[in-house]
Amino acid sequence: MRRLWYAVLSLMLFVSCQKSVSVKEFLSDYEKYALKSNSLEYNVLYKHKSFSFDDTLDIYANCRLIRHSEDTFFGGSFWIEKDSLAWYYDLKHIYTINHKTKKIVKFFPEKGQDWAVKGSAIHHVLDSYFFKPNLISKICTYNSKVQSLLKDSVINDGVLKILEVKALESEDGFSNRQGLFVFNSAKALKYVDYKVKFQNEWQYNEWHFLDEIRGRVTDEDLKSSLDSLKGVYSLESYKEPAPEILKLLSVGSKAPEFSGFCFQTQDSLSLKDFKGKYVVLDFWYRVCYPCIQAIASLTKVREKYDEDKLVMLGLNPFDNKRTTSDKLKSFIKINKMNYPTVFVSKEVVEKYKVTGYPSFYVINPKGEIIYSEEGYREGLDQELEKLLDQYLK
Repeated sequence: MRRLWYAVLSLMLFVSCQKSVSVKEFLSDYEKYALKSNSLEYNVLYKHKSFSFDDTLDIYANCRLIRHSEDTFFGGSFWIEKDSLAWYYDLKHIYTINHKTKKIVKFFPEKGQDWAVKGSAIHHVLDSYFFKPNLISKICTYNSKVQSLLKDSVINDGVLKILEVKALESEDGFSNRQGLFVFNSAKALKYVDYKVKFQNEWQYNEWHFLDEIRGRVTDEDLKSSLDSLKGVYSLESYKEPAPEILKLLSVGSKAPEFSGFCFQTQDSLSLKDFKGKYVVLDFWYRVCYPCIQAIASLTKVREKYDEDKLVMLGLNPFDNKRTTSDKLKSFIKINKMNYPTVFVSKEVVEKYKVTGYPSFYVINPKGEIIYSEEGYREGLDQELEKLLDQYLK
């Protein structure tokens, strides 16, 4: 399918005899067309290749959307069906449905539980711009450093509008940002492609929209789909885990022993090897952008203190595949990472109660935790230096 579209785009042999329209005029007409219908049903093939990964994720799903502009979580109600799973949002609750186990779980977005959809790749199948058709215009007019170009092409005697959007400058290390939107003669969006480059790695997202039906589905239809399962499927509300389960080990507690395999030295090591020293632990992995931001701060900290007093270890539970060894070497070089990467097991992650990345610990010579924090924030290097200066002056 992807090759088909690029074959179409490479032709570009057809020049419309109609009066040319600007990007602004065309998108204004597209928004009017999209807003004529309050509901949309379609099948979508979503493809995603992440930075540093060779494999492509393919999701094929059926989506039924009803626009409610007042909704602040998604922009409307919806039902997504993918294989044996479904997701239903009725403007108040999210329901995840497993047809195999015949189980329904209800989530509460107002409690921050919209991650039941937004926290997984499935939310991308909603990216049809139906809920908010003006977003394409916003992308094109983000700033003066964005270039938009509208072209005509033809396939099977039908005229396609091809909208190309490019960022002219890099931003936050991301370069070659490109967006491609393909509309049919009725102004329906049929294909979207988004690509971006970061640290010599490409990421792309691709959508193929098929079998669109406008104006047919209603909220009552979606509700009826759920009602038909009640009594047959079990229904329960999602229970948040106890707060202490999600917290890192507290300051003052004993740091658990661990062992791992050092990528740089190709040798095993353990925490007890550094007894009598201060140890900084950075739990990270390669395709985590906040982890990459944190590395820049941690390298500054590493440079400031002598190695005979301070040890810094990057504990990584994900990037230990031989097939990605060269990419990891390149990553370490590009990010000027001056502390070792240590591959650790999931058991080590569990011992340290790490549920989010990056996560950081500082351990004193007695093996006690004197600092534990989750997530990157600006000023991390200054925060750590302020702490370490109390002991390593």
